[in-house]
Amino acid sequence: MLAMGNFKAVKMRRTNPEPLGNILKLFVAANGLGYSLFNQAVFQLWDSLSGAGMYSANRFYRKGVLHVTIHSSLVRSRLMMDLDNLKDRINEALENNPTVQLSGIKEKVERIILH
Repeated sequence: MLAMGNFKAVKMRRTNPEPLGNILKLFVAANGLGYSLFNQAVFQLWDSLSGAGMYSANRFYRKGVLHVTIHSSLVRSRLMMDLDNLKDRINEALENNPTVQLSGIKEKVERIILH
C-alpha cells in the first residue's frame, strides 16, 4: 500500500496550449467524421424546418442533393410547392450551425428530391 507522504507535488507546464475547438476539428478530421456530422446536421435541419420529420422515412444526402422519402402524399404535395424556400432556409442554417463548422465541410444543398 502507498502512503500519502510518498507523493511529491508536480508542477505541470503547458508546452503548446491549443484551443479546444482546434483539437475537436483535428479529432473529427483524423477519424473521418466530417461527412457524417454534416449529413446528420442536414437531416436534423430538414426535420425541423420542413415540419415533415414524422413523415420522412428515408433521408439520403450526396453531392449537394438531399433525397427524402415522404409517406404522406398530402405532405409531399405541400412540400413540393415550397422546396426552393426550404432549400434556402436549410443552407442559411447550415452556415451558422456549429456541428457543420466542426465538420469542416463547406457544401450546400443544391437540390431536394422528394420520393
